[in-house]
Amino acid sequence: MTTTPAGTSGLVLASTEVGAALWAAGYADRCGLGLTVAHTADRATAAHDVAARLRADSPHLDVSTQSTAEPMAHVLAAQSHTADLIVVDAERTTLARTVTARARCPLVAIPPITNQDHDLPVVVGTDGTHLAEAVVLAGLTLAAALGTGVRVVCCTLGTPVTGPWSTSGAQNTFAVTDSCAEQYPDVPVEVRIARSHPVTGLIRHARLASVLVIGSEPTGDHSTSHHLLNRSPTPVALIGPLVPAHRKPVPLGCCPAAEPG
Repeated sequence: MTTTPAGTSGLVLASTEVGAALWAAGYADRCGLGLTVAHTADRATAAHDVAARLRADSPHLDVSTQSTAEPMAHVLAAQSHTADLIVVDAERTTLARTVTARARCPLVAIPPITNQDHDLPVVVGTDGTHLAEAVVLAGLTLAAALGTGVRVVCCTLGTPVTGPWSTSGAQNTFAVTDSCAEQYPDVPVEVRIARSHPVTGLIRHARLASVLVIGSEPTGDHSTSHHLLNRSPTPVALIGPLVPAHRKPVPLGCCPAAEPG
């Protein structure tokens, strides 16, 4: 058994679900990152079983476990100060949104049956407001790690067709995307302005995405992020208000998987 203290960098997996574990392991392996399986005492056996399976599947992957007696949301929020990514299963929506409100790194929620096709683009949903830069940068980081491109989608249904927002929303989306994309010149990027409700529009795009990246504010159960967590067929990366807009680029050693020799 291997344990690791709080504050370890890399990926933190707070799930014993197979889909979430495999997604986290695949991402960590591509980036040369360590993977910590965080668990409470009552989930120790399941956590160690998951860690053993990941080590067997990926012998070069550094997998450790961390047991905690503290509330998991508190532990993950603390880990986010040094972690590159936190991964949970999407059915734990309360945990995902509680952690995201306090996290300083992205959180990815994996649905029970998820699309593992990393060749599909990363879809970034934004309305061009104050979280846009952090959200687009997170999408570019994920896409660079997965070796794919980014599709930025700005949904405008319900917004005025004239006036300040109609001008600034779409324009800000283009401006932020152009600025962020300069840091990732090798990642293909496209922007689409969709005349649809954010939930229905992003769900439609998520069906052909490797990851859906959205901003998440600590609001109620009727928020866009809440609905997308419950309905998205693909992993959802939540970017909270405390995630820095200028996070470091793709971690050193992070690159698309090499072609077999």
